Amino acid sequence: MKILPPQTKPPTSPIERRHRPRPVHGAQGYLEFRPCLRWDFGFSCPFCLLHESDFVRGGCAEGTGLTWIEHLVPQSHDSAQRNEYSNLLYSCRFCNRARSNRPLKSACGEILNPTQTAWANHFELQDDEVKPKANDRDAKYTDECYDLNDPRKKKLRHLRWELIE
Repeated sequence: MKILPPQTKPPTSPIERRHRPRPVHGAQGYLEFRPCLRWDFGFSCPFCLLHESDFVRGGCAEGTGLTWIEHLVPQSHDSAQRNEYSNLLYSCRFCNRARSNRPLKSACGEILNPTQTAWANHFELQDDEVKPKANDRDAKYTDECYDLNDPRKKKLRHLRWELIE
């Protein structure tokens, strides 16, 4: 039985948040949202399109540190949004670390929010690469921030294709 497609194509609609968890407090209160985020984002990184299963063959990535909670507005830029569910995204470790605390907006563009924009409007999948569409400065900035085609990510996308095909 095939559950995952050989490639995860950029979604044609924004990712819908189905959960409305109660507010949390504390320096790491946002960690309580992890189960909801995993389900809302389909157990996948919305940036590089890798699924949890791409990181751990035959097992679950939960508890391995391979998936993280991403703050759209970094905590270091606005700590008041630290525990705001709407500011949180589910991401892989590679994307989270690549971005670090780069700003949401810069002179180069604005990081695209996958819960507000359809990824397919800005990116296309070419072989094992997630490519920004031509002349889309926000997609280009998002690509640069998250290093969408880091060699490890490309390899994982290729391995899924090999495994499923």
